[in-house]
Amino acid sequence: MTNDLTPSMEEALAVVEEAGPRFVALLASATDGTRPVRGSQWTVGELAAHVVGGTVAYQDVLDGAPHPWPDLLDGPAHNAALLATVPGRDPAKAAAVVEEELPRLLEAFRRRPDTVVAFAGGVPLPATSLAALTGGEFLMHGRDLARTLRAGWEIPRAAAVTVLRGLCPLLPHVLTPKGEAYRGTFVATLRGGGPSLSMNFDGGLTVTEGAPAKPHCRISADPVAFLLNAYGRAPLWRPVVTGGMVAYGRQPWRAFAVNSLLRKP
Repeated sequence: MTNDLTPSMEEALAVVEEAGPRFVALLASATDGTRPVRGSQWTVGELAAHVVGGTVAYQDVLDGAPHPWPDLLDGPAHNAALLATVPGRDPAKAAAVVEEELPRLLEAFRRRPDTVVAFAGGVPLPATSLAALTGGEFLMHGRDLARTLRAGWEIPRAAAVTVLRGLCPLLPHVLTPKGEAYRGTFVATLRGGGPSLSMNFDGGLTVTEGAPAKPHCRISADPVAFLLNAYGRAPLWRPVVTGGMVAYGRQPWRAFAVNSLLRKP
């Protein structure tokens, strides 16, 4: 469970409005849908189909349709099934579809700012979180594509904070078996004015804002570095070595356990 850490709808949609058109422009510049995406098992065309499928599916979810993933923890299989329903792998055509659907998706979110939707596996999720995760999709897959095409791609710090806040209600539902058995409290403070997120593992996970008196481990994190690690885009050692994440407190070594406690979105 969480307290109200989720961003407002306007905060979440600001990320979508900024990152969505950038993603569309970058995807439209790709000329080869068969090109492998760097650090992924997908091709550029498959990445494009994934984003097209999600852009349409989230509109349906907001209208009350079931999420295309019946099981939250079996994402790869459901992703493969979803990709099979999206015709074509041409990047330019996919970019045109996303560009056409994006205003409709934004409007669908704005009509339902207080809705709780059924996310993957029927997990209840505030629509504001879903909007933030949509922004995260554009940011992460835009970065994947930019690295493949050797293009520039920025993840604004404020956007990273918004997506991380949007993730909070989902975290108790993505525990690994080790996470379900773990006991301990972490506090991650997001630099640059972001919130402090308290994660208490005790046979489940409770995520709250602020810090308890004596957490086992404190983490000071650059929001972008923290987001990239949370989405499996950067190994934990990289921000540790570069100073993007610093652990301290009573038992700082516990920070190295965090990645084994939660499944990646």
